Amino acid sequence: IDINFQEVGERPSNKIEAGSAIGIQLTRGDVNITFIATVTYREGDKVLALGHPFLKKGEVSFLLSEVYIYHSLPNMVMPFKLGAPLNLVGKIVQDREAGILAILNSYPRIIPLKIQVTNINTELSYQTGVQIINDYDLLEPLVSNITVQAIDNALDRIGAGTAQIDIEIRGKKEGQELFRKNMYYSSDDIAIQVITEMPEIIDLIVNNYFEMVNLTEINIDIKIDNKKKTGKIEEIVLEDSSIRPGDYLEAKIKIRS
Repeated sequence: IDINFQEVGERPSNKIEAGSAIGIQLTRGDVNITFIATVTYREGDKVLALGHPFLKKGEVSFLLSEVYIYHSLPNMVMPFKLGAPLNLVGKIVQDREAGILAILNSYPRIIPLKIQVTNINTELSYQTGVQIINDYDLLEPLVSNITVQAIDNALDRIGAGTAQIDIEIRGKKEGQELFRKNMYYSSDDIAIQVITEMPEIIDLIVNNYFEMVNLTEINIDIKIDNKKKTGKIEEIVLEDSSIRPGDYLEAKIKIRS
């Protein structure tokens, strides 16, 4: 097969023109999730690209970056480029049937995500810092997948373990903060087990019925041990035989570890 590689390299934002490659980014930082698109037309700081929808979400706020193209492979059926994101140069504001509209030199609001995973057995810690787009439909799958990847990188294995997770989520307004602590065990894949609550937690926040929450940061701290730290509840004895609505329920619980 004869493959003719086309021009590769970096293109500054002031040189972005029809035919240039740009990056649609959902995350930036230690984890880059980027879709490479081709510019169709530019007028001032406005850029039309792709020629078809990305996710067809209508009005959006995605990251727009320069890209470095390693190789461009022409093909009659599905031509594609291999590249990596570079500097942030603007934001994508529309995602429609005809393509995407981007604005150069204007930047979207992002949600910082910080993850620290500590492997108790090896005493090694792995830190991940990511900027995530402010899109509540995509937030949960992005956070969950990045967290799983961080755990796998810290453990350098897939398998059983016991994990303690601390989640801190903050909003823009004073008092908009959530702290969640839990412990999990899995005999198969502890990385997947740790994130089981993540969808519900994020959904409860972003779909708050009382007020809109503009998230400002998400911090996740995870400690994982190879040991099986589980227990079995053998007996529960109530202090009082009857209680009223709103009362505290006091009980003695017998647990076998």
